[in-house]
Amino acid sequence: MRACRPLRFKETDDVLQRANKLPFGLASCAFSKDAKVATEVADALESGMVTINHFRIALPETPFGGVKDSGFGHEGGSEGLQVYLQSKFVSHLG
Repeated sequence: MRACRPLRFKETDDVLQRANKLPFGLASCAFSKDAKVATEVADALESGMVTINHFRIALPETPFGGVKDSGFGHEGGSEGLQVYLQSKFVSHLG
């Protein structure tokens, strides 16, 4: 098994294009000392889950799920309950 090695980059657009070119999108992680770059990368990654500067991705209270060929929908968190609920808005005047 080959060890995972970091992909270092200078141009954010280049690395995002490379990452988003994949047919999968379950989870992504990125490391950056620049908060602006970290936010840009997190927003632009086509992935169901993204972590910045750490690897802890799955918690019981957060949604777990991917995009593209990594699946449909989410489980866990309030988002996981939505498929079982029927929303209704009621407005009542006295």
